[in-house]
Amino acid sequence: MKYDTNSVGGIDANDNIPFDRCVNVLGWNSSRFDIALLWDALDCELWTMGVPIGDLNNSKSITVTNKNSHMKLQFIDAENLFGPLALKACVKDYEDKSEHKDVFPYEIINSKNWNEVLVKTEPFEYEDFKSQLKGGYSITKAEYDQYLIDFKRFTNRLEYLKYYNTNDTEIMAKPLMNLIDTFEQFNIDVLHYISIASCAYATKHYSTYFPSKFILESDKQQYYSDFDINADYSNPNPQAKPFVPSAGYWKNKCYHYKQLDYKAGRETEKNVTADDYDYFKRLLETSVSSICSAKFTYDNPPSLDRQDIELLHTKDNCLPACVSCNIAHANRDPKIASLHIKMRQYAIKNNLPMTISHE
Repeated sequence: MKYDTNSVGGIDANDNIPFDRCVNVLGWNSSRFDIALLWDALDCELWTMGVPIGDLNNSKSITVTNKNSHMKLQFIDAENLFGPLALKACVKDYEDKSEHKDVFPYEIINSKNWNEVLVKTEPFEYEDFKSQLKGGYSITKAEYDQYLIDFKRFTNRLEYLKYYNTNDTEIMAKPLMNLIDTFEQFNIDVLHYISIASCAYATKHYSTYFPSKFILESDKQQYYSDFDINADYSNPNPQAKPFVPSAGYWKNKCYHYKQLDYKAGRETEKNVTADDYDYFKRLLETSVSSICSAKFTYDNPPSLDRQDIELLHTKDNCLPACVSCNIAHANRDPKIASLHIKMRQYAIKNNLPMTISHE
């Protein structure tokens, strides 16, 4: 790959280019096998290896940068964008059903014998497709018969391998382009995300603030336009059963509270214990959330909210509160916590995507 820096306003190759030059290189299931090739070929003086996203055994993406031109190559495992399925299954689910993935006995060749094996003019035997990785034959008899028909079009095994690699790339690209086009209508670039789940999460946020793109509402009405922090957005479920803590539940909660105080460096001698079960059972059955005044149900379980965050979990320092409200409350400013809680209740009441997070 060559980049002509002279075409950019005469900028010298050693100067900083005021834009990012990154080329995406996609492969299928490449994180498991191709990463070793990258380390061998690109971990050198000319290239700088970035920190992979994921781990070395299952790297979702890794970027290498050329030290001279500052050109970046981002190697992406396209399998992460569709989920854990084989390329053959992906083509079947996301593309033309008439497409079929060709076959090749990967394990029969290596860096030492590839030239000798690939120059032969006869097709591979069925035994050559026996895979030690899969513990049996990697293809069926029917697939082998189709391979024999396809091989007749080529002069040797090398020419068939070239065709195989090209076809593998094409059938991977078609469903990938369909996926890119699907998310492009929501201004979401699939290649900027590492999984289909992260794309869906971005779409969820987009649907909340731009509902007209999803034909949910007209452009004149935007969600949260009528939001009022002083309004009551609680939407209790009348069929929800009141929460009744069991002795085992309370014992686990006490252990959890003790661990929290211990990790925070607070004394734990006066913490609530399993012996306080009867007291807190009555308290939870007769109280509402001290933060949002909601009743405790199995849909809205309780927790203990410390009134003085410098003190530990004791009877005198704790009041019951919703788990969700307690998380939102945490050590935040009371006004910020109130806004967070109200917006969450608003989203639930109006059946909106939950775009509010603890951040």
